[in-house]
Amino acid sequence: MNEYELHFTDQIDKEMEWIHSGSFQLGSYIYMGMGRLNGRTVCLSVAYKIDYCLLKAVQFASEDANVRLHHINKVKVGHLQPEIRFDLPALNGSLASADSKAQDPVIKSQ
Repeated sequence: MNEYELHFTDQIDKEMEWIHSGSFQLGSYIYMGMGRLNGRTVCLSVAYKIDYCLLKAVQFASEDANVRLHHINKVKVGHLQPEIRFDLPALNGSLASADSKAQDPVIKSQ
């Protein structure tokens, strides 16, 4: 799994494996934990590694029932558009995306 023992989707698990590999270079990308609040997209967390980004986004979203965890953007530093968007499954009763069929994430430690 990973240092924070988070599981969301297979695509995210592969990204977590990559950030702990020898080919990952810290500082090349940022990960932005995105959510929904009152019909707007909001940034919940920003980190250099996806596992920490997810941990902080989950913590933020769990503090306010109005905030819905939605997706993670992977953005190459210096660029304006995400390279990859990781859609998130439903979390704590909130919908990550209308078309997501993934299972709820398992969070074993925080």
